Amino acid sequence: GARLSAVKAARSPCVLCQRQHLCVCDDFYLPSAKSDLLMSHPCHTHLLPNLRRIEGQMRGIAKMVEDEKYCIDILNQIKAVRNSLATVEGKILQTHLKACVRDSLEATDDFDAKVEEVIKVLKR
Repeated sequence: GARLSAVKAARSPCVLCQRQHLCVCDDFYLPSAKSDLLMSHPCHTHLLPNLRRIEGQMRGIAKMVEDEKYCIDILNQIKAVRNSLATVEGKILQTHLKACVRDSLEATDDFDAKVEEVIKVLKR
């Protein structure tokens, strides 16, 4: 439909990742695989370096365990990974609240569903 055409026409290279898609860094959204018309999602590709660093930290922890390093040193590295994950989680949650939940304010039913969705995630 018309919205899909507008979405495709508005695509430009992402400022952060340089991929050709709609990106939250321009307050646009990456179309969802489910439906380009009903729902779209913010782009989080700018967080990939953080996630790759965390992945490297996890490999380092596994090596520390294999090498039978001192428990406190391993625990310190685990704590660092948990803090890094919490930072990424916070950034994704902030984007979700500013973009996805804000957009759902226009549709009351959708807003209630989004609030319940956030509550479920926070309870885990």
